[in-house]
Amino acid sequence: MYKTVNVVCKIKEEAKRKGYKISEILSACGLSTNTLSSMSTRGSWIQANSLAKIADYLDCSVDYLLGRTSNPEFHKNALPYEKKNTVDKLQTMIVQLEELKNSIDN
Repeated sequence: MYKTVNVVCKIKEEAKRKGYKISEILSACGLSTNTLSSMSTRGSWIQANSLAKIADYLDCSVDYLLGRTSNPEFHKNALPYEKKNTVDKLQTMIVQLEELKNSIDN
């Protein structure tokens, strides 16, 4: 299970690493300046879209903030579903074309 305290720590670490002030991030994401302290002290979660906004601002993935990966660049390697689906279709077509070529050559 994910702990809000750990997420808050990740947000603070990444903000510090990138030279951002927490208040700047929260303001840009439309969140209250008390958001992280509420998460830490009360264990209350923010909405998923708010966590995504913070991740976008920090240019890292939500998975990184949740501790599901130790690579803050993880999201840059992921393909959106539509692109992945297109790549899969193209790979299938390549295999089919190679099979067709082989059958013609034989």
